[in-house]
Amino acid sequence: MSVNLDICVNVDGLPISKSSGNQVWPIMVNLMRNKNVVDICGIYQGNEKPNSANEFMADFVNEAIELITNGFVYNKIRYSVKIVCFICDVPAKSFIKCTVGHTGYNSCSKCNIKGTYIAHRTCFPALDRFCLRTDDTFRTKKQKNHHNETSILENIPGLDMINSFPLDYMHLICLGVMKKLLNLWISGKPTHRLPSQQINNMSAKYLEFKKQIPAEFSRKPRSLSEVKRWKATEFRIFLFYTGPLLLLDLKVGDLENRIWQL
Repeated sequence: MSVNLDICVNVDGLPISKSSGNQVWPIMVNLMRNKNVVDICGIYQGNEKPNSANEFMADFVNEAIELITNGFVYNKIRYSVKIVCFICDVPAKSFIKCTVGHTGYNSCSKCNIKGTYIAHRTCFPALDRFCLRTDDTFRTKKQKNHHNETSILENIPGLDMINSFPLDYMHLICLGVMKKLLNLWISGKPTHRLPSQQINNMSAKYLEFKKQIPAEFSRKPRSLSEVKRWKATEFRIFLFYTGPLLLLDLKVGDLENRIWQL
């Protein structure tokens, strides 16, 4: 009897002290057949992130190669192992892939678009001049400025260095674009900010939605004045459910269109 084990991997850093730079970087794995269980298979602790991603990931990669190549037997059952994906936020993903950080000109993990420095930010406005990255173009370093060095992850059998690293939806959309838009509308520069009366009306109307939010939603609507303290789930609820209804009801046409574009 043989069983296939598909594994998702997560790598991230988190502080463990408010008074120092002490932090840990765990390597966590999840069996896709049991999505509610996450196990730690490696961990680094120090006053800063690991100096070398390749050294940090070396033991994990060596064991992964052994398991993927040979599998293992447990209780007379042979298990085949496959690493399906690495699910990381943008900084952690660029770190373990040994690519430039997300503020770099050649930082996009999905295409070779080159960024432009505008208003103290790296932007990517030229959406018609790029080619999608592939596993082959990544490994051959077709765009040399995208890479800092060769990643040890390239040694993992069957791992696609592009498609096995999905985009980080939570940080890119919920805590990225959606948070940025709401902050611009509520407390941005006068050219982008809504009138105070309109913000108050929106906030009051938004709080009325509390009565209609079912128990399946982990958080209830909060005042728009607290948007800087909102969690990712609150931005997601606003984006998919309450936001379009709020803007439609208050007839804020341009803002509603921006929500639908997301």
